[in-house]
Amino acid sequence: MTGMKLKVRIKRQLSTRLTMRMRVITYSIIIFLFIGIVTTTFLLLDISTPEKGVAQQGVDNLSTGDVICRYTWEEKSVLKATEGPAGIKASKTAFISGGGKSSSNALNPGKPGQPVNLMLTGSPYFNVPGIDIAIDFRRSEGSGNFFTRGSGFNFGMAQGNIVVAYRIENGSGGFKSVNAVTNYTIPIDEIWRTYRFIYSPITGKGEIFVNSVIVWSNQSTPNTKLYWNDDSNIVIGKDMDGGGAIDRSIFDNLVVRSTGSVESGLQSLLAFSAFPHPDFKERMLVTWTMIPSINDNYFTVERSVNGLDFNKIGTIKVAPAANTAADYTFTDLRPVAYGITYYRIKHYSKDGQFVQYPATAVSTRSRLIEDISIENIAPLPFTSTFDLTYTTSGTGEVLMKLIDKNGTVCVTEKMNAAKGKNIHVFRNAGKLTSGIYTLNLTYNNKSVHKKVIKS
Repeated sequence: MTGMKLKVRIKRQLSTRLTMRMRVITYSIIIFLFIGIVTTTFLLLDISTPEKGVAQQGVDNLSTGDVICRYTWEEKSVLKATEGPAGIKASKTAFISGGGKSSSNALNPGKPGQPVNLMLTGSPYFNVPGIDIAIDFRRSEGSGNFFTRGSGFNFGMAQGNIVVAYRIENGSGGFKSVNAVTNYTIPIDEIWRTYRFIYSPITGKGEIFVNSVIVWSNQSTPNTKLYWNDDSNIVIGKDMDGGGAIDRSIFDNLVVRSTGSVESGLQSLLAFSAFPHPDFKERMLVTWTMIPSINDNYFTVERSVNGLDFNKIGTIKVAPAANTAADYTFTDLRPVAYGITYYRIKHYSKDGQFVQYPATAVSTRSRLIEDISIENIAPLPFTSTFDLTYTTSGTGEVLMKLIDKNGTVCVTEKMNAAKGKNIHVFRNAGKLTSGIYTLNLTYNNKSVHKKVIKS
């Protein structure tokens, strides 16, 4: 019996040891697979510091503001901009070569490794309240700068680490400086990465991103603009020479945008419309109504054929400050010949703030017959009622609004219009106080307006 018990005990020990070995092998395989997955994920995400963590994204993935300038370096000229001002000079050795971020062309310092030093004239065009700078870059050298302007602004690299310096207004005519050397070290390798600095004047926050991942931020006082005290030239690639010994492109896809302005005290837009000129059918008329204030400066009128990319086509000075609404008109002498055209206005104050209002669309195909027009309003001034005569290009619903000088919609009525001339008797004036109002009619997504006075 003793021998049998011994055999059973030995078998149990062997079985236990075998089980333990199998567990060790299984756990080892699991750990090995886990390490492999984590390592592969880190490689795919291009994580070279703990602050990075997503796959590469293009420069435009965070796009918001209006483009100030853009360089893609697809053309033969180093100085040629895709949008905005062109460069005025650069290193004689810099040239365009292949090997860009998406197998495109890019900017190459050239041999024997002279700094790029692409210079742009530093006009007030760049004096924006907030700025967004993004550039694709791959590192070969120790230090250099992506975007520099005078002594007050710099976004670049010092001994491999991303650096930034900028100034913001301090509220008393001077400035406060922000200077930082971040903990992010740019790797020296063949990989293109997108480096981006954004300062928002609304939030007062400055941020740096690498491949759309934030690596640095600084919080200042909200509603604070950048401080630009001169018109110094801008230098792209200052002291960037590609390492001197490597003939390869280092810059691609530079985009500089504005990021809006601080909250503005500018007045609200009362009415805005665009339509074929009643006297010159080959022209377009843009009209709007607004109450002037002492801080107003001017309006710009912008035009687009796709509703996204707008170009300035004119500037209008504001009317003197008054308690009544002012009407503005702008004639587009060379409108788009055919199709849909979009118009919008920007309202600028004397301190550089601006409000950008939504665009309105007009079809050049409707020039021969206006969609809607106001023929007559009588009597003016009116007391309790008035007759409104208007014309439409077809049948349908017309929306009428009566807007006071503060921009409040006081009356809204819907009318069923027949093609041609229509007459509507307005009888809802008993609740209105005396003053100036804007009568706005909308039909077929087109609007017209006219000033009326209640006595």
